[in-house]
Amino acid sequence: MALIRQVLVAGFLKKDIETYGVLRISTEGHDYIKSPQSFMLTEDHVFDEGTDDGIVTAAKGGGGVADENLMKMLKDLRKRNAKYLGVPPFVIFQDPSLEDMALKYPVTIEELSNVHGVGDGKAKKYGEDFVLLISQYVDENDGNGIGVDLADRDVLFEDAARTIVLHQQGSTSLIQRKMKLGYNRAGRIIDQLEAAGIVGPFGGSKARDVLVPDEFALEQSLNKLNGKT
Repeated sequence: MALIRQVLVAGFLKKDIETYGVLRISTEGHDYIKSPQSFMLTEDHVFDEGTDDGIVTAAKGGGGVADENLMKMLKDLRKRNAKYLGVPPFVIFQDPSLEDMALKYPVTIEELSNVHGVGDGKAKKYGEDFVLLISQYVDENDGNGIGVDLADRDVLFEDAARTIVLHQQGSTSLIQRKMKLGYNRAGRIIDQLEAAGIVGPFGGSKARDVLVPDEFALEQSLNKLNGKT
């Protein structure tokens, strides 16, 4: 777009108002094609995090961030995507939106659309990479089962256990996706599953180990939890 604007200013292109602003080569443009010569252009501005901070924080924000590690990761992702798309980072999401993501942990496009300053359009246009990053971050930072009261299990505990064993993947995001649950509830269930010996402890960047090999073994474990022989 910057190149087109500069060529318009130089007179080599013109807007045809009668055809809704279609660009056409002017007489000067045809002369230039016949006899080209050096033509100076200004370089497109490269937006980086430094300029981004100056622009974005003016919109709002500047307050405390709920999860500073996630906020940094979100800003890094925004910067990479902005460079790839050739747009300023704030066009994708502004800082207040990233701050809200670091507070709410949206892991679906629908959840992202409810984040401050995002909306359905932006969520669908730019959000896929962000919900994927947040989902992976949530998995990597699950809590642990210490101090969990198994007598007060979630009503969906057994359904979640069956989902985990069926897919052999011990992750909060799997429970969220398959059972349509929010992050907080799914996180509590994964802690209960750990306390019950169905999944292993948080293990860094990979999903938790599933300690129950199949559905038959799971039913035996559930029967023991329910006091059945």
